[in-house]
Amino acid sequence: MGRVIVHAKGFDFGPRKRQLPSRPARQLTAEEAAFFVSSRSITPAQLDDSQARIARGDLRCLERRTERSAIEEATTPRHAASLLGLEHDGLVAFNGDLFAFVANGELWYPGWQFTGFASRPVIPALQELTNAFEDDMHPASILGFMTTPQDDARIDGTAKTPKEWLEQGRSVDTLVGILESFLMS
Repeated sequence: MGRVIVHAKGFDFGPRKRQLPSRPARQLTAEEAAFFVSSRSITPAQLDDSQARIARGDLRCLERRTERSAIEEATTPRHAASLLGLEHDGLVAFNGDLFAFVANGELWYPGWQFTGFASRPVIPALQELTNAFEDDMHPASILGFMTTPQDDARIDGTAKTPKEWLEQGRSVDTLVGILESFLMS
């Protein structure tokens, strides 16, 4: 019998019901700006452009778009069931684990967990992997992790995404280690 692993104990990651007051963007001090430019991390023109974008609120807009991307990439229970070859109410009959998060009071199933293969429709080791996600890890951050090649997950010299890594039968322990290293930094 299958099981749905609901992220963050069902915390609703949907848009906030009321808009929080926006904080004014903090500009770098002269010393901080001088350090970045002198370290050649950024040119003076790039620094000016970055500070202007922050002051305009571009960063907050990007944050909202990124958060929405997790919902846009995810699928409904009905569509998840069809991806598994089941009737809508048949998700509980799926012989394996599924990962979901709550947004706007509804369950959403991230698309990265589905393989498209009838013989193994969901990536293996899902429970072990999702247990390593911290409760405060936003579904958009999880999406980013699952779809970004990881240097420590290389096959034949090529960095693979965690999804590709697991689809190819590699050890989930490598990915759990990567997640743990993020938490320690």
